[in-house]
Amino acid sequence: MFGQKMQDMPLLGVPITVKDSIAVKRMLFTGGLYSRRTNFATEDATVIKNIRKAGAIPIANSNVGELSMSTDTDNNFIGFTNNPYDLSRTPGAGGGGESALIASGCSVVGVGADIAASLRWPAFCCGIFGHKVTSGILPVQGIFPEISEAISHLFTIGPFCRYACDIIPMIKAMAGEDIKYLPNIDLPVDLSKIKLYYMFTDEDPFKPALSEEIKSALLNVVNHFKTKYKIECSQVNFEEFSIAADLWTQAFTQGHDFHEEMSNGTEKLSICVEMLKSAFGLSKHTKRSLLFAYFARNDPNFDQSKVTTFELLQKKFEETLRTDGVFLYPPMSTVAQTRILTYLDSCNIGYTCIFNLLNAPVTQCPLGLNADGIPLGIQVAANAYNDHLTIAVAKEIEAAFHGWVPPCCLRTDIDSLNESITQ
Repeated sequence: MFGQKMQDMPLLGVPITVKDSIAVKRMLFTGGLYSRRTNFATEDATVIKNIRKAGAIPIANSNVGELSMSTDTDNNFIGFTNNPYDLSRTPGAGGGGESALIASGCSVVGVGADIAASLRWPAFCCGIFGHKVTSGILPVQGIFPEISEAISHLFTIGPFCRYACDIIPMIKAMAGEDIKYLPNIDLPVDLSKIKLYYMFTDEDPFKPALSEEIKSALLNVVNHFKTKYKIECSQVNFEEFSIAADLWTQAFTQGHDFHEEMSNGTEKLSICVEMLKSAFGLSKHTKRSLLFAYFARNDPNFDQSKVTTFELLQKKFEETLRTDGVFLYPPMSTVAQTRILTYLDSCNIGYTCIFNLLNAPVTQCPLGLNADGIPLGIQVAANAYNDHLTIAVAKEIEAAFHGWVPPCCLRTDIDSLNESITQ
């Protein structure tokens, strides 16, 4: 940092927090795995090095679900992270510790990661912005579990932010010199010239029915753009979305040994034995991660027909959105669940993992709170390398629907604070 010019440090002095699956030197680096509970990072992940060069100051890392493959944010040495809007509810998936910190005002911005939903679900459940960057832009060195070449197309790092205006500065800081691979990131977007597409759900029989409040929230966004910008807003039906969960699992398991990772590379666990131990509180692994491991077993019968179907979807998606289209889609079928119901949230994974398969940039946008004070939200997706489109739409959504809403009353007026202190 010494010798750098001020203009080269756009995040000078900004405190940030980081998901504990991304290495920050001298901080815990566990990935939520019990056997790594005393492991500290010896050097920064590349993305953290870039952020430090931009002037930011990592102040803490945040709790994660075991190996970031959980429908809740829990592990067997730190425990659960709660949702700041309702302590009985989940803050999201693997990155819920980070989203809870930011939503509750404990952190300004944060660094997360996404291979299926671990950035977007937490952002949704905690009512903040999360951006899944086009894959291949941000460096992935210094991540645990290590991202193999076989699954790198599914994975990306991304920012958590309370305010949409912070997304682009965070992406640029994290990317460093690699921001050149997003040449349009600073391109102004004329929202009156974009095309907007939306969809509610698909024919996946395992997906829960979409709640009316999520559907209404999506329609409110559609109607806003239709009314204010007089743009084309079309409901579409990508019926191939129904295979998203199966295809993602197939892609993930073909190049990934989750069982070996659960033992920190020392052996292959017997999932059935661990499940039995878990029933008596004797396993070092969470029930959610064991369930994921059971269903994510490597299937030797690779279903080529689903790959063919996906290739047709990919072509259809790209031709529909082109370089001026955005796509609105729910992140889940309902708002953040109470803890016991998160065991069923894996059925919602098709809402998010389809965009990992498509390598589509996605901005998760807050849409205020429902009648129970729980955050609502929507995903805004685009074709690869069109991150600037989804972020521009996110800024408009924030302006129209008020963005992040604090989980409690925050008194920011200094005179009022001084008055309350002296009383």
